Amino acid sequence: TLETRAPRTLDHMASTASPSKRLRTAATTDRPVRKLLTVDRPPHGFTLPRRDFAVQYAEIYTKRVAALRGACISAARRKWSSLEPKVAFADRLRSLHCGKQMVVIGTVFRDMPLRPTALDEYTRKRGIEAPPPRENYCSDEDTFILEDESCRVNVLVAEDSPVHMDQLCTGVVVALLGVEDADGNFVMHDVCLPGPPPQAALPALPAGTAPSYVLLVSDLRIGHPEANPLLDQMLVDYVTGALGTHEFHEDNAKLSQVIVVGSTFTSDNIEAASERRSRSDQGQLSEKRISALTSLKRADHLLAELCSSVAVDILPGPNDPTNFSLPQQPLSPYVLPLSESLSSCNAVTNPHLAVYSGTHFVVCSGQVSSSLAQFSKVSDPLDVLELTLRSRHLAPIAPDALEIYPFKESDPFVLQHCPHVYACGGQASFATKLYEDSDDHQRVRLIAIPSFYKTGVAVLVNIHSLEAKPIQFAA
Repeated sequence: TLETRAPRTLDHMASTASPSKRLRTAATTDRPVRKLLTVDRPPHGFTLPRRDFAVQYAEIYTKRVAALRGACISAARRKWSSLEPKVAFADRLRSLHCGKQMVVIGTVFRDMPLRPTALDEYTRKRGIEAPPPRENYCSDEDTFILEDESCRVNVLVAEDSPVHMDQLCTGVVVALLGVEDADGNFVMHDVCLPGPPPQAALPALPAGTAPSYVLLVSDLRIGHPEANPLLDQMLVDYVTGALGTHEFHEDNAKLSQVIVVGSTFTSDNIEAASERRSRSDQGQLSEKRISALTSLKRADHLLAELCSSVAVDILPGPNDPTNFSLPQQPLSPYVLPLSESLSSCNAVTNPHLAVYSGTHFVVCSGQVSSSLAQFSKVSDPLDVLELTLRSRHLAPIAPDALEIYPFKESDPFVLQHCPHVYACGGQASFATKLYEDSDDHQRVRLIAIPSFYKTGVAVLVNIHSLEAKPIQFAA
């Protein structure tokens, strides 16, 4: 349900709008009424009331293993229950017995020789040419280590093993089946991930009722030199019902929620708008700053137009004016004063968890996908989503290769509920697939949301059937 936070209403917006806007608002009164969704925002621990960076990151790894140990043991028992003789489970890594086949639980550490180091940054500052950046830092020389609260052990892959650890990255909690050799190495024969958490039943669509849709759009980059303002306006006209015939408006009325998934702004504009000026320039605004402020104002008006017609959740992204590390906090109401004055506008965290009329959504802005593509051999965004889902963790690569807040009490990125829709934004192109777990009867729609300013594509999701299809805008 939508909660009023300010006296400004949609009627007030219409009355204070320009004459053309007032005419358009009046002309839409005979159109089909948009269906509202019930929205539940479960507690997730991503909102940071107080920030303390004096905590070491070791705490979050300890909490991660503790949270996922039980899930790993359950998944391993199901996977290896038919083995004879029955495999034993080591309480801790230090409990291993040489020559005895056992299952161990721990956090993967991937040692990567090609990975950039602090020494590279130092040599670059000294004028010494550093190795060029790479798209991916994995190599055949990578080695793997498993660690828990008690110790660390080198992991070797058995020659007859049907699996390899190449798809894994640092930070993933796994169960490994293998034997400790005479040199103290753990020779791995098989690997098991904890798997998705329990999933609530997908609500059935009542007979004779039209389905509801959620629109996902990412990477608007309003004010970017390569962005086309006509595409932005076409998106607004599509959502508000200013395009098409009466039949089109009836279909449009089924659109009940919009989620703007990160990078609404352009980082250059944010920096220019907040630049410090010297005393001699206090009375003047640079041309670059005027352009930046105009772009910010245009973004606010565009989002306000969306919010005047439908509920909108706005996630921050890597180019938006909020904290850089995950979880990114909601955009300040001072950034979007007009939009935030409407009760239908909700600035949310990244990652974003919400339940729309019983359908669970998890939406991220794309930083995890980019990091995993560099520090593992998983490059396809759908494979990244599947890996994080099966790892039961939204950002396993963090904090090793992705900045996050140093949580002490718990790791909020551990998934507590399996979503029905799991999406990441800022991708090169649209892609989707349905992840199905036949053992637990789980179905998850995985979606790669393309960059809107580059492709002009948004994604429409049926919250009842989980069907996802691209909507192409062209100008």
